[in-house]
Amino acid sequence: MKITDRKILNTIYEYHYDDFLNYSKEQQNRKSKNHIPIDLQSIADDLDMDIELLWGRLYYHLDKKYSFHGNNETTHLFVIKIGEDRNAINFPLLSAIAAELNESHKRFTIPIVLSIVAVIVSVTSVLIKS
Repeated sequence: MKITDRKILNTIYEYHYDDFLNYSKEQQNRKSKNHIPIDLQSIADDLDMDIELLWGRLYYHLDKKYSFHGNNETTHLFVIKIGEDRNAINFPLLSAIAAELNESHKRFTIPIVLSIVAVIVSVTSVLIKS
């Protein structure tokens, strides 16, 4: 089964949402509030995916696809190292991307399901009249 970008990002979101909320400047539990070091092994295990493939998808594909440039700086989705934190995700950016992908999925899926139901009703109607 193909693992989609949507599935990867939603899984990371679910794993690390509480980490984002639990940021504390006083405890310095990570370099910044927005960049969260992610547990690649647990996420890869949950997705039944090789950790190197997951890292590659994040670094080579998703970061390139969703990072953006403005005001002479780049905002990355995935950062290999920020301070002492490794393999960090920009959580607010992840949240926005996941929401957009989920909305697109709904916009695509609902009309298809309704079309299938309409076809089933039509075929059933024709079979009943025959």
